[in-house]
Amino acid sequence: MLRFLALIALGLATQRLAAQARSPGDPATGTAVLERMHAAYAGRWYTMLAFVQKTTFVKPGGERDTATWYESFKGPDDMRIDFGDPRAGRGILFTAESSFAFREGHQARAGAEGNPFLPLVMGVYLQPVAATVRGATHHGFDLTKTHRAAWDGRPVYVVGAATPADSTAPQFWVDADRLVVVRVRVPMRSGAGLLDIRLDGYVPVGGGWLATRVSIAFEGKPLQVEEYTEWSDGVAIPDSLFERTRWVSGGHWAGGPRSAPLWHRAQN
Repeated sequence: MLRFLALIALGLATQRLAAQARSPGDPATGTAVLERMHAAYAGRWYTMLAFVQKTTFVKPGGERDTATWYESFKGPDDMRIDFGDPRAGRGILFTAESSFAFREGHQARAGAEGNPFLPLVMGVYLQPVAATVRGATHHGFDLTKTHRAAWDGRPVYVVGAATPADSTAPQFWVDADRLVVVRVRVPMRSGAGLLDIRLDGYVPVGGGWLATRVSIAFEGKPLQVEEYTEWSDGVAIPDSLFERTRWVSGGHWAGGPRSAPLWHRAQN
């Protein structure tokens, strides 16, 4: 009986902490956060996006290597990454729930892990909320748990954890004013711990926003930094670039000159 009463007390205390971590008017669930994000930009968010990415890999000893990647997005949830020159045939295609890796133009691997960013940084603004819920839960986010926190001095909604003390659950942090994701914590592929992914350097693009710097760390140590040096929401991205069974490079936007006003560059 004493153990039963103790469990009840613990549950009530947890509920009180969760209530204290929210303010009046805050969305009570992760689904409500996604609904708010969708409503804020419905009909205005860009449906295509291309950018050049400087990728910095940080080795355990601190040594750094860099590479140039070319990334293409087509809403609501198609993403292509070219690892270097698109004609080399090295890259990967993502949806929210699947992935297709290519080497030398041939499919080398297909999987069901998908990309956890896609439903949160693009899909949520372009597709029915139910589809975003499916994509988010596919990556382990518990949409029944939310709380309010602060990030870089701005209020955020944290989805996937009921209190600030829960640091081990997959979760994403949404800026409460701009309604864009600023932090994501997701399991490593090995399942051993969470990656800490931070999105900043936001700039307005079309009717939405783009984070131009993404940093990935594990247990406080940097693993990878992504910096977007050029981007466009008006470039033509043919559907053929997202074929899952073969690697198509013809018609790729990276093959031609990129000049204003279609393309925008980071301000140093």
